[in-house]
Amino acid sequence: ARKAKGTDDWYVGNVNGNTGRTSEISLDFLDPRVTYEAIIYSDAKDAHYKTNPQAYEIKKRKVNNKTNLKLYSAPGGGYAISIKKVD
Repeated sequence: ARKAKGTDDWYVGNVNGNTGRTSEISLDFLDPRVTYEAIIYSDAKDAHYKTNPQAYEIKKRKVNNKTNLKLYSAPGGGYAISIKKVD
């Protein structure tokens, strides 16, 4: 995870190898007094770098420092998460 310079925005990313897998990501680095909105860009279940490289999902959800995300990464895929404070 990386915090954007001069802001309270966070970014998380993952690049995957040749085998699909599910990762568990703890957001325990977030400020415990704040609620955030995460925009999650992740591989669809049928994504594959050779046969279906454009299959992805975009989801929004509220998160905080107690949130644990489980995200699927397709073969040759990955995910990106943008996390911003809720006003």
